Amino acid sequence: MARDPEGALSSHKYLSEHPERYKDAAVFAMRKILGLAEEDPFPSDKVSAVKMGTTVATNALLERAGEPTLLVVSQGFKDALLIGQQHRNDLFALSPSRPKPIYDQVIEIAERVRADGTVENPLDEGAAKKLLQAAYGTGLRSCAITFMHGYRYPSHEEKVAKLAQAIGFKQVSVSHRVSPLMKFVSRGDTTVADAYLSPILRRYVDQVRSDIGDTRLYFMQSNGGLTEAGSFDGKDAVLSGPAGGIVGAAETASRAGASHIVGFDMGGTSADIGIVSDGTFAQASARDTWVAGYPLLVSMIDIQTIGAGGGSIAYADPGGGFRVGPQSAGAVPGPAAYGQGGQQPTVTDANVVLGRLDKDYFLGGEMSLDEQAAEQVITSLASDLGLDVPTTADGILTLVTANMANAIRSRTVQKGIDPREFALVAFGGAGPLHAVDVARELGMSEVLIPLYPGITSAVGLLTTDLKYDTIRTEFQVSDATDVPRLNSDLAAMEEELTDQFITDGLDRSGISFLRSGDLRYVGQGYELRITFPDGLLNDDSLTVVFDQFHNQHRVEYGHDFPDSAIEIVNARVTGIGQMPKIRQPDSIDAGPRGSALIKSGTCMFRVDNHLEEFDTAFYQREQLPLEQPIAGPAIIIQRDSTTVVPPENKFILDMAGNMIISIGEKT
Repeated sequence: MARDPEGALSSHKYLSEHPERYKDAAVFAMRKILGLAEEDPFPSDKVSAVKMGTTVATNALLERAGEPTLLVVSQGFKDALLIGQQHRNDLFALSPSRPKPIYDQVIEIAERVRADGTVENPLDEGAAKKLLQAAYGTGLRSCAITFMHGYRYPSHEEKVAKLAQAIGFKQVSVSHRVSPLMKFVSRGDTTVADAYLSPILRRYVDQVRSDIGDTRLYFMQSNGGLTEAGSFDGKDAVLSGPAGGIVGAAETASRAGASHIVGFDMGGTSADIGIVSDGTFAQASARDTWVAGYPLLVSMIDIQTIGAGGGSIAYADPGGGFRVGPQSAGAVPGPAAYGQGGQQPTVTDANVVLGRLDKDYFLGGEMSLDEQAAEQVITSLASDLGLDVPTTADGILTLVTANMANAIRSRTVQKGIDPREFALVAFGGAGPLHAVDVARELGMSEVLIPLYPGITSAVGLLTTDLKYDTIRTEFQVSDATDVPRLNSDLAAMEEELTDQFITDGLDRSGISFLRSGDLRYVGQGYELRITFPDGLLNDDSLTVVFDQFHNQHRVEYGHDFPDSAIEIVNARVTGIGQMPKIRQPDSIDAGPRGSALIKSGTCMFRVDNHLEEFDTAFYQREQLPLEQPIAGPAIIIQRDSTTVVPPENKFILDMAGNMIISIGEKT
């Protein structure tokens, strides 16, 4: 998506036909939208900035394809990260297996600093150097350093980091910079992830930077804010792509008057879910957040990702059970309907068989779907299951709908939130195809489809600000709080972030801060994040903070302990630097619009608990009239997505072009 100096918006969606093209697909699309020939240089004098989201780090973590990494720990803690914490994927497994660590080697350094700063065992730099040299000799070039109590007393970590850099390690991640928290395992896991992902991410960033010349380059972080490319680290990149979508969904919803939404981004491989209440993103908890099967403790939007996309494969398991996903057909060969050699039935193939995707209008007509191939793979699965073809296709959609609805319940119902009070904002290439079924499964009454659902993540990039987070361990108790120290630490963190923003070229007048703390009852092993008020803290304002903690604990867990002491474990500051943003139109051209009806066709929908054929209208979205209700069943075609409106539902385009679907009762 791009904006010219007059404020006009233009968009392009580029299909990466082959995995090897992923690395340059974004630059290819930018050059195409700018009308550049292959030999033309990137017009840095005309493009003020490029803002991007990427799944490079996400995919590397998913595929365990990061940089081979050395872990350096205090002597005696070699197995601490391997042992991990209480979390187990299957508590009742008779033969439990632990996931393989993402570091390749671990060495122990003779050193130990106690919690009070006392040096119990001085650092043996000579021995450390020999161990690092030996690891370097095995080919490792990335290093993660995590020492006991290094978050508060970092001198030993700093000395070993300098040794590693002098030896030749290209990436050195140090825990007191990456995640300055007292929890050794969580801090270590996050530091390892940073060392594991940063080299791959850096190569991608450097490539993009070289392709766009002197143009300013920004990337979306997991926290929903942008960062200058030079400050983009592996630990902050794991949700870079999904975060942009949730930010874009929130922006779109706010303009449509919806402040409570569930963002639902469904693509070819996965579906991402995020909650927005009163315009505020749900944040990941103060505890470890698992992303792609790996625990991280960094600031990020709370996004649930599941293996449910258009390419998700349907199959019969060894016991004869009907399953869909999380395995995906990927980009190549993809669904059978893509005509690229796919031989397994997918969600996309099921939609084709039921008539919900038209072969002639996919991707704006740029790609023709192979209906015969789709029917063949669904027929094969139907034979395995002993079902007819339409029932099998409908079963695929029913299962993937249930999987996505359950993921939303995990972020709403299981947290005391009623999804019926929220609107479902559906986007991504496949989100609008399944949105009504998902909403109806959850009892939701409204679905909102943005004007450009396939590029909503790009909208998020153009409507957010620079954002940086910092954290310090406090470990203070409510009945003996050192208020001056807490105020001093908060002020120091704000100044640290201010320096970063000034380095990025921002003026102090465009900088604001949000402060919070991770609190828990004395004796607990987990925290809740509570907002701190602006200005200097005092006993009265801290009383308000502690009351908020009691209330939040009651909301989260159903009980609280008003007479128990509270610990302030960590203090956090989020800095926000104002950035220029696109202004999405409050209304689009409602002037003469042609006939929206493309054709009528037969689609199958489940009504009264059985499948029926319905004469269904196929509309071109760009030609639909505004503010005129239209009844389903209907298929709405546009270049970047297809929207399905089943029977018993109706939809309307508001003045900004957003599609609002009212959910009818399923009989």
